[in-house]
Amino acid sequence: MKIVYASYNPFTPEVRVGAHYYSSLMASEGHSVLYLADPDFIFHHLDKREHVREGCREWYRIKRMGAVRLPEGPVQYLPSSLIPTLRRFWPFNTPRAALAAARVTWPSVKGVARKLGFSEPDLFWIENVRYLYLREKLGAPMLVQRVHDMTLASPVEKTIRDLFVESLRKSSVVFCMSKSLMDDYIVELCRDPHKVHYLPNGVSEKWFSVPKNLPEPPDLSPIPKPRVIMVGVYEFWVDYQKLWQVARALPDVSFIMVGPLQVILPADKPENIHFLGKRPHEIIPAYLRNSDVGLSIFARTPFTEYVNLIKLYEYLAMGLPAVSTAHRELSLIDAPWRLADSPEDFVRAIRESLEVNEDDRKCYVDFARANTWERRFDTVKEVLGL
Repeated sequence: MKIVYASYNPFTPEVRVGAHYYSSLMASEGHSVLYLADPDFIFHHLDKREHVREGCREWYRIKRMGAVRLPEGPVQYLPSSLIPTLRRFWPFNTPRAALAAARVTWPSVKGVARKLGFSEPDLFWIENVRYLYLREKLGAPMLVQRVHDMTLASPVEKTIRDLFVESLRKSSVVFCMSKSLMDDYIVELCRDPHKVHYLPNGVSEKWFSVPKNLPEPPDLSPIPKPRVIMVGVYEFWVDYQKLWQVARALPDVSFIMVGPLQVILPADKPENIHFLGKRPHEIIPAYLRNSDVGLSIFARTPFTEYVNLIKLYEYLAMGLPAVSTAHRELSLIDAPWRLADSPEDFVRAIRESLEVNEDDRKCYVDFARANTWERRFDTVKEVLGL
């Protein structure tokens, strides 16, 4: 089967999200997969913000590779948009501009897809609804949409609400990673509850073959224990002020932040918070194996209330106790993570997590093992008949 997978995040050494796992699993089953990342404006390097310029360097690195078959199996292509895609500012934050950014590319995405043999794919899997036009251009008979976030609440995505709804209604099947999001919005927007299926996030089975004893990474070893670690992208959704408060209340604990920093941090960062920057995803287990608690401390907003965080499954797979903001979706899942809201709640949850025993850790691993991407993909295959 030929599959076009229209997503946001390109495959990079540092980031792995659901789109990467599903497209790779499709390829591992023998399907031909064209993975389209989010189109980017060719002149974004003119932006003076350092995290944008760093992103541009990564974009150019991937772009120079062209359409390339990845070790994971899919063929990845990162389109060059001739329309600015800085969607925070007028007139680039309008629905018309959002559509134009995906359509006005050089070379055309349609032409590249046809050249690669995807002129008539059997399945068009969409997460980035800007690519909805491409489904008709390529003549794909089946459209499947995966809703992986509360897209309509994202500051850069809310302008394309109508396109998002159009994609939902045109899809034969809709997978949603959040049960509460399904109940609150997706089923009603689809107008057909029978085509909507719950498909939460998970963890790769490869994590369970990671050795229990891994050497400390060189940048981690000088930092004293106990260590609370958070892995991810540091954007607007992280509650930095609350993190600062928790760290001040736990001066004997080191807080390890691993991942790209894409905001300007608030002043007065406590000395026991350490931002280590981007690290290849393949070495993240070494950081987790040498830490004591896994953390997620997001602000509670309409965008984050429906999150089903991949990092929590990965923490548990490594036998780490997981502490997270008490988002609505997480509270509905019968999982062994600890949920907190106030700084005092976080301090209490972290101290409790530092006292867990080996039986607790086995419980964490067992839960993660029952919630793998491979099991999620079994659901996809059953629903779609792959």
